[in-house]
Amino acid sequence: MISCIKKIILPSLLVLVLVGSSLCSVAQVTMPEIDERIIEMYGLSRAQEMANTQSAVMAYLNYYVQNGYQVLHDVPESKWIHFKDISEINYSKTGEKLTEQDIIDLNILKLDIVRKQEEYLTYRIGKSGTVIVFIAPIAVIEQFNSLK
Repeated sequence: MISCIKKIILPSLLVLVLVGSSLCSVAQVTMPEIDERIIEMYGLSRAQEMANTQSAVMAYLNYYVQNGYQVLHDVPESKWIHFKDISEINYSKTGEKLTEQDIIDLNILKLDIVRKQEEYLTYRIGKSGTVIVFIAPIAVIEQFNSLK
């Protein structure tokens, strides 16, 4: 009985473990990770569906939420004084104004910003000498495509 277990069951168990770990590895390679900001915007089930059925779109959204804007510090007052304040930006769903605190964990997908494909938008963050630059959509797309 014990020899039967050693000869049949243990090798079968080993094969199952190896196949299972291989499948997990393949799943990690083919399914893109989902940034929390995308889940916050679309919900978990919709984001997972997009990752499964539209992996290229999900890859771009992941890139966009991380690279669609840039925060610059220590900008001279002679420069930032000419930019609008971020409080002029609204959240698209709630209409609330963007604040300095929101910049720490910014979700660009939730902002009501309209711009042309080649247009960069720059806003000052209060009077702190910090500005946020929303990268032109065409530039983000070109950067993303250059990574392929």
